[in-house]
Amino acid sequence: MKILYIGNFLKNIKNHYDGPNIQLVKLFRSFNYNVQISGTIGNKILRMIQFVYSILLAKFRGTDLVIIDVFSTWAFYFAVTVSRIASFVDIPYLLILHGGNLPSRFNSSYKISKKILENAKLIISPSDYLASTVNNLFGLNVLIIPNLIDVKIHQTFNDRKNEIFWVRSIKDLYNPNMAIEVMKILKEKKINFKLYVIGPYEKSEKDKIVSLISRYDLKNNVFLKGRMERDKWHRMAEKGTYFINTTNVDNTPSSVIEALALGLITVSTNVGGIPFILKDGFDSILVKPNDALSMANAIVELENNIDKKNFLKKNAKNKFDNIYERKQVVLIWKKLLAKNNFK
Repeated sequence: MKILYIGNFLKNIKNHYDGPNIQLVKLFRSFNYNVQISGTIGNKILRMIQFVYSILLAKFRGTDLVIIDVFSTWAFYFAVTVSRIASFVDIPYLLILHGGNLPSRFNSSYKISKKILENAKLIISPSDYLASTVNNLFGLNVLIIPNLIDVKIHQTFNDRKNEIFWVRSIKDLYNPNMAIEVMKILKEKKINFKLYVIGPYEKSEKDKIVSLISRYDLKNNVFLKGRMERDKWHRMAEKGTYFINTTNVDNTPSSVIEALALGLITVSTNVGGIPFILKDGFDSILVKPNDALSMANAIVELENNIDKKNFLKKNAKNKFDNIYERKQVVLIWKKLLAKNNFK
């Protein structure tokens, strides 16, 4: 099978990660499929030109299937444009939904969204969150396939360090300031932890965080690590205790799922798709968005309740093993691509 995968493959562009799509490309190639990618240019206009050219070239090459990542911001219009061109040149396409704010986008761009979704051979979502949205709004079925997560457990640590991890691009959307507010409250309550903030950032974003750290006198408690390769931050995190997710908008963040596997206790805001992958009081603690006090208090409570800590960790690891473990996801994709004739 010949596949063209259209998405953001920007690992070599400053301050960008490859997302779950690169794991899928590697997987499909391991199935001996001929997979081409498009979306390696940082400039948005040039990237759009690359997308259009790649689809026209795909028609010439006799490509069987175009896979398109769908996000909720300006990249949504990439998906709209390339899906229409794919339909025009008669190449079937499959959509993979990613953006945490897609429900809002689908509502505000209803007719356009309906068109590209109805014309897709398959629609895939990593969780029930976006699947239920598409079903409710458009009456369309969505296949749920978890993101392909690559986590290597190097060692099991029983005695863990007083360390908290925050992993995301440092943007207002993900509310990194709340993490600093949590550390301020923990310090006031005499809970001595270190926070590692991991993720790419622009200078202006870094300056805001550094200013807040200075204002709260947290230079010995909060450390900005910048962009790190997954395996590197995994090696750090598997010795830590907590993972905090402070975002205001979310779908199915890979870092949260990775935290389940790494034995970190997750304390997250209960926004978007988070309640679809985490269960409050069972495998995690969920709080309202922008509620730094509740997040800090949850950590304080857990520090005084070792049984509850162990309960959450055990259930989190079981959830990863039963739902997100790589072998299971690989098998789903293998069966899906083998049984479908996309022509």
